[in-house]
Amino acid sequence: MKHLANGLTLSRIVLSFMLIFMMNKPAAFLTFYVIAGFTDVLDGWIARRTNTVSENGAKLDSSADLLMFGIVTAALVRWSGDRMGIIWPYLAVAVAIRLATAVYAACKYRTVAMIHTWGNKLTGLLVFVAPLIMIAAGNKPWVLAAICIISTITALEELLIHLTSRKLEFNRKSLFVGKNRERRAH
Repeated sequence: MKHLANGLTLSRIVLSFMLIFMMNKPAAFLTFYVIAGFTDVLDGWIARRTNTVSENGAKLDSSADLLMFGIVTAALVRWSGDRMGIIWPYLAVAVAIRLATAVYAACKYRTVAMIHTWGNKLTGLLVFVAPLIMIAAGNKPWVLAAICIISTITALEELLIHLTSRKLEFNRKSLFVGKNRERRAH
């Protein structure tokens, strides 16, 4: 049980790479994608239940999330084709803020850091259901635009947390929730 959570996270990395080869096979893509999504839910749940939560596990989970969502974003872009022109500005802003946040956190904390805020979890859920919605809605680009706007807002929240925090808290829930706890600790 000690390594089960990290094993699930590693399986998400493998499944994510497999998705690259399934972009032209929507049924296979969605099947493996849903399985990868369940590993994302299960790894954290198992780590908390078995008291095997670790900083390395959180980093591995964040890396697996970035890989999976990067590949899913590439699939969504590919599926949207020419209609993606509407999305590029939204996507560019969201990605730029996420990259700036990652670089800032890496410089400040000397490690890869993606905080597990409620906003980031919401973004993850929306990105997770995006392929399902895209297929159901007939590849409408508004789905991606809405997700990019929400992702931009949650990325700004994470950047503000890094800018205002003295230490890295991977499991900080929001800009406002962790701040009170941090003040009381000082």
